[in-house]
Amino acid sequence: MESGKRSMRYRKERQMRKRVMEILIRTGMKANILGFKYIQDAMELLFEDDEYLFKTTALYEALGKRNKTSYACAERNIRSAFNSVCYKKEFQEFFEQTDDYTNGNLLAILYWKLKGESLQC
Repeated sequence: MESGKRSMRYRKERQMRKRVMEILIRTGMKANILGFKYIQDAMELLFEDDEYLFKTTALYEALGKRNKTSYACAERNIRSAFNSVCYKKEFQEFFEQTDDYTNGNLLAILYWKLKGESLQC
């Protein structure tokens, strides 16, 4: 019984990672940068515990621990990834013309959009 729950959770995580990948690529983000992976990892952590939405430093610390790096490197790589595409039309359309391009806000918007999609399924 327990392995059935684990396999279902694994499938949901894989689907979510795939959806994040599709969104990031559609916005023009390069898939070969660390920030791309860290954003996917951040979404996994947020789906496990959405309190990270209000504790971004704790989120970066968890990302750093997961990826064997510092929280500052995790934050910087996510910021660089978002900055690399924030001027692109596709990015601006997805993030609905927000003028707050901080990591915390962009991660929260991405999380809530994904959460909305998962509720519709």
